[in-house]
Amino acid sequence: MTGLLGNEAGYHAILKCDTLLLLGADFAWRQFYPDKATIIQVDTEPTHLGQRHPVTLGVTGDIAPTVEALLPRIEQRTGSAFYDEAVSHHREIVADNNAKAALPGKAGESRQVPGRPHRQTRRSGRHPLLR
Repeated sequence: MTGLLGNEAGYHAILKCDTLLLLGADFAWRQFYPDKATIIQVDTEPTHLGQRHPVTLGVTGDIAPTVEALLPRIEQRTGSAFYDEAVSHHREIVADNNAKAALPGKAGESRQVPGRPHRQTRRSGRHPLLR
């Protein structure tokens, strides 16, 4: 994840990608879009296509059937260097945040202080693919 609720691993993965597929996302923050990637946006609302950032291909439709139609046209890559690097970076960030969350707070400080999302992330668990 990137943007206001994400972490730097997601931010760097998006900035380094060669293709960005936005599924039902009206992602508002222009500074988080990659400069040189092919951007494909799928949305049921045609006015959302390219509204926040120029897209290479805008597709109006429901996500599931649109993705099913697109999948046969996508060439599968055999290398996983980009994915491996992104997951490794994410794990480093999570480990660092967990270490920060384990540090004792100031006297009387709640462990659920707003502005300390790493503590909340630690409690909420992780996506099964990133374990």
